[in-house]
Amino acid sequence: GAATWFVVSVGGEETKSPATQEPAPPPLGEESARDALQKRAVGVLNATTVPGLGGAVRDFLGADRVAYVGNSPSVGIRETFVAHAFRHKREAQRVAELLGWPPVRGMTRDVRQAAGGAAVVVVVGSDIRGSKIVPLRDLDTNRRVGTVSVLDRAGRDDLVALEARTEGDGYPGVWLAEPGATTSGRFLGFAQPPGRDGTIEVRFPAPDAIDRRLLVSRERGAEVGSKPREPLLVADL
Repeated sequence: GAATWFVVSVGGEETKSPATQEPAPPPLGEESARDALQKRAVGVLNATTVPGLGGAVRDFLGADRVAYVGNSPSVGIRETFVAHAFRHKREAQRVAELLGWPPVRGMTRDVRQAAGGAAVVVVVGSDIRGSKIVPLRDLDTNRRVGTVSVLDRAGRDDLVALEARTEGDGYPGVWLAEPGATTSGRFLGFAQPPGRDGTIEVRFPAPDAIDRRLLVSRERGAEVGSKPREPLLVADL
């Protein structure tokens, strides 16, 4: 069945408790960037006057990756950036990849102190307007099989993300459709080949994704037509 072919496992946790006032994370050493991020090594600082943007970025990254959320010592920053401590540029680049590649730069002392000593800190500017996390459902059964995260960005395409485990054959294709549609849409791309544990990460820029529909279909080859071949999963953004 559809749910056994494409099962979403992460893509935004339901836990919404704020990750604040925690001890500084340990040094990252030689661990892979992905492993390090899963150990809550990232801080997020809101450098705008809009409440809640730090929490929105935390939710998009995944609460398991973020150790601290707070306010930046400098307010009024327009462009989001990722700051890193000495010898932690690799981890910062991984975070930037997850956020659609904002600038990466060295960290100042006041930023690190404000972020509880985190070695990698996302400083959120006004180019991020928020995030949205919605359920991903099986089209046949309406059973919830996971979640999809959307980062709402000003002046740029929104960023749509999900993480999934694949089983069976076919190519998982991702489509952006109008509300209620299941047989038409704009093809965003294929999921990347699965990792060693069968997990794939899907992140695509999508114009005006909020209030639209995300479809995941099973395609039979690298060439796709003008509409989803076999829609399986749906998320209303």
